[in-house]
Amino acid sequence: MQADAPPPDARRRRSAARLAAVQALYQHASSGTPQAKLLAEFHDHRLGTDVEGEPLAAADQPFFDDLVSGTLARAAELDGLIAR
Repeated sequence: MQADAPPPDARRRRSAARLAAVQALYQHASSGTPQAKLLAEFHDHRLGTDVEGEPLAAADQPFFDDLVSGTLARAAELDGLIAR
């Protein structure tokens, strides 16, 4: 792969999933949206949409789900590590 070649589609999709996961986790923390509702909202209305007129890459939805679900499942453990 050339240094100036664009990243593969899979890389863009995972990057978009990471960004969406941060947004979803922020929404959960600020409003307490239940996990199932949060995932459904992002699947239906946020993943692969435009932000401020700029189209986002389609997100890797299973990766997004794993990031959000895994983070919420281990929130207490992560909070403890961050508090150190």
